Amino acid sequence: MNDDDFDSAIQSSLDANKAILMGKVDDLSKISDDQLKAIIPDTSASDTLNKLIAVVKDASQANTQLADVQTKISSLGDDAVKIAKLVGMFA
Repeated sequence: MNDDDFDSAIQSSLDANKAILMGKVDDLSKISDDQLKAIIPDTSASDTLNKLIAVVKDASQANTQLADVQTKISSLGDDAVKIAKLVGMFA
């Protein structure tokens, strides 16, 4: 693999990662109040969802690796992880 091929492969990987994260932002934005209430009866669930969307959006713009995004989401707490699971961000 020459340098151009390597650079192209890296760029393709970064582009794919960004596309995945932006897709998750779209998925998170579509979560309904009823879906939130079903997993988190607390009234602060929409605040947590907004924080989660911001973290994923920032990560997509910075081309953050998916594992690092999961770590950031985990730092938001259990409710954020529950919401992220709705869109397949955690197994």
